[in-house]
Amino acid sequence: MEQTSPLKLTSLWSKLFFHTTLLSGIYFILILICYPVLINADVASPGDENYHFRQILEFIEGRFFLYYDNVTYAGILEGLAAIPFFWIFGVNFMAFKLPSILFFGLFIWSSFVLAKLIQPKVAWVWLTLLLFPSTVMVNHILTVNFCNSLTFFLANLILIYFYKYKTDSGNPTLNISLFGFFCGLSIYVYAYSIIYVFPVSILICLTHPKWESIRSIINFHTVKQTFQNLDSRRTFFIRILDILIICFLMAIAFAYTFGGFGLDIAGVTLLQINNLYKPVFQLLGLIVIRFTISKNSVSFYKDKISTYLQLIAPESKKVICYGGTGFLLGMSPRIVSILSGGVSRGGQGLDMDFLPTKMVSHAVSLFAGVAPRSLDLNLPFKNQFQEGSLGHSSLWYSILTLTIAGFTLLATFSFIKKHKSSIFKMMKLHQLDFKEELFFLLFPAAMLASQIITMNGPEIHYLAPMHWVATLYVSIFLVHIQSKSKILFALLLIAWVTFYTVNNLNNFYNRGLISKGGVNIKANPLIEIVEFCKLKNLSWIYTNYQDTGSTYILSKGRIFTAEHTASVRGKRWKAELASHKNFAILLPTHPAEEYINFLQNSKIHYQKKYWKDRTLLWEFNGDPIAINKLRNLK
Repeated sequence: MEQTSPLKLTSLWSKLFFHTTLLSGIYFILILICYPVLINADVASPGDENYHFRQILEFIEGRFFLYYDNVTYAGILEGLAAIPFFWIFGVNFMAFKLPSILFFGLFIWSSFVLAKLIQPKVAWVWLTLLLFPSTVMVNHILTVNFCNSLTFFLANLILIYFYKYKTDSGNPTLNISLFGFFCGLSIYVYAYSIIYVFPVSILICLTHPKWESIRSIINFHTVKQTFQNLDSRRTFFIRILDILIICFLMAIAFAYTFGGFGLDIAGVTLLQINNLYKPVFQLLGLIVIRFTISKNSVSFYKDKISTYLQLIAPESKKVICYGGTGFLLGMSPRIVSILSGGVSRGGQGLDMDFLPTKMVSHAVSLFAGVAPRSLDLNLPFKNQFQEGSLGHSSLWYSILTLTIAGFTLLATFSFIKKHKSSIFKMMKLHQLDFKEELFFLLFPAAMLASQIITMNGPEIHYLAPMHWVATLYVSIFLVHIQSKSKILFALLLIAWVTFYTVNNLNNFYNRGLISKGGVNIKANPLIEIVEFCKLKNLSWIYTNYQDTGSTYILSKGRIFTAEHTASVRGKRWKAELASHKNFAILLPTHPAEEYINFLQNSKIHYQKKYWKDRTLLWEFNGDPIAINKLRNLK
């Protein structure tokens, strides 16, 4: 039996100790950064997060699901990760936020590991820029349990195992299997992970040793050849059907994987797949027509598939088999949800519109506003120094912002210039020599392009990974500067950390989480309201979206809540509450006035109680039809 040498064991233990210490340090700093939010978790949780929190409590109580209600693009894995924290800290808002910090810490640590594969000298600088405060948006993501932190971490795992496979590092079978698994899992966790999977897929193709020969087959000329020398119009029609079937197969595969597909030009829908079952029947209809027209369709497709399979080398078949199996395993929660009927519709997040004027408008909005805002580079020019801020001088802060913006642009230009020849090859779809840095050219290009062609235009939360890319560019440039001037390197590093620290402190200050005297602990007004409702035995309440989850959670499930509007996200809760007659209404003061006016006009007697920013209405007596209208008054 082969024994492990003491030297290898020592090396293994030293690596384990190093990475454990590194992770511990990362989490210590992240907890310090997030402390103002964590200590005020019950008042700093947005409505979506409270909604998901409530559903995870339902999961614990026995209701099985793999996606949140009315959310077919994001899985519940990050939410489920809160359950161990509930065991340790109790069922509370802070415990529900901790998985996001857990996965974000793993994301920063895995970025360090990734940097060791790309440029080892950059690793510590990149870790510093990612850790010591990020952008305001990224730090918001850090303290909200949804799916972003886990998606960031999975993206790094995808790259790490892709790089290991391409560089023949370790077990190739294991590497390609794990690569496929994390690709599939990331898509289940968040369908927008396509922005990570797509660039990697392009790199797999362009760096394949036989790409040039494959490329010569996949072109318009090949398609054109299939329509030449046809013996009849019937054969021509069959070729059209074949192309339609292939297009439908690709669109359906895309929709089932990423949650929907739409293609518009000038407002005219060319292809739309939101109902995941309908296009399958349409495809079956095309296949039936194809088989009806040509009785030898089975042998035709069989011969074609057999011919293409013979062109694939045995080693490539092995890679496809292991990678594909890993991918299906990773995406199995989504597959189960579709087969069981839990997911039957996709969203519109991947709908595209290629109207030139709209794309130009989106591009202007992206580069002039949304992209700079995603990196906090527009703050001094828009409401940054309003009354209530920390009071720092707008002059020095504007200079600092311009310095950071200019330095980021310079670092980006330097990175692009370094890979100029690779960029031209990619644009022409020519074969590339594999380089670890190529992903960080394709990825931001894909992310920005997706925001330009999307139907609804650019949105800032989709650009959260921009900070990850920008910090890598800056880290590489800083290391280059360090070799020439350590003083300039230190000054720029301090400027970067100062800039983002000030941004986040100012954000906390304006949210009332900190003051000049330290961290504030804000009282949650709902706690008093919940206790009053318990005292009055008010167990069934209609309220707004923000309070639907938090009221239920604060009451430990004793008060069942649903949204008061006709159009709601929580349809199950609304339906359950509809069967209870003795309900109450809890709303912010201004919306509640509309209900009070309706009650008075309908001559309905009721009880009411006011708090600083909320009004509670209950014990309705009068016309039953009018009282029932209160359930959907808006």
